[in-house]
Amino acid sequence: ASFSGVRNSTRNIVVMVFADRASFKAYDVENAVGYKEVPAQPGTVKVAFPDLKSGPYAIAAFHDEDRNQDLNMNGEWPTEGYATSGAVDAYDLPTFRTATLKDGNVSITMFYAY
Repeated sequence: ASFSGVRNSTRNIVVMVFADRASFKAYDVENAVGYKEVPAQPGTVKVAFPDLKSGPYAIAAFHDEDRNQDLNMNGEWPTEGYATSGAVDAYDLPTFRTATLKDGNVSITMFYAY
């Protein structure tokens, strides 16, 4: 997967891959089938999970600019970048079914509310 729209090189992009609806909805990292932290860079960041075979999978990620391993929030709005497979804009919260991927070579947009 590649994440476009990364705004800077501060810290890491945290990527989680989920194989079931409940874990995806809860962003339950304990039940993620894939997890990586990769260095951020402006523009596009690519992440591969070669051990994962056929899905379906849904991907959630965030730009952990303060390296606390959590998506920081201001009320209901993230203060760090966030991305979800299947999202069409910054306000879209796709269901697991909408977010599932057949092919792992996908481009996902990183959104920033602030």
